[in-house]
Amino acid sequence: MTGMSTQKKSVRVECYAGARAEEYPWRFYDEQCPVEVSRIVKRWQTPDCRCFRILADDGFYYTLEYEQLADQWKITTADKQSGSR
Repeated sequence: MTGMSTQKKSVRVECYAGARAEEYPWRFYDEQCPVEVSRIVKRWQTPDCRCFRILADDGFYYTLEYEQLADQWKITTADKQSGSR
């Protein structure tokens, strides 16, 4: 993913599963290419999903959302701006 994307896109994510499944992401796949999570900048929860603003090893910031009822991850943004979005 390059540039900026505001459209939600399904994505395959590998997670750490501690006290609960899908606790936090540590890798995702962008068109079959692995992208490592360098750092979780921010995390929050809504009634339907757990969300993570992450800095990846490609230098981009992404927002990953785990929709618990659907058991599905989605990616909503990618940019090289600050992680405070």
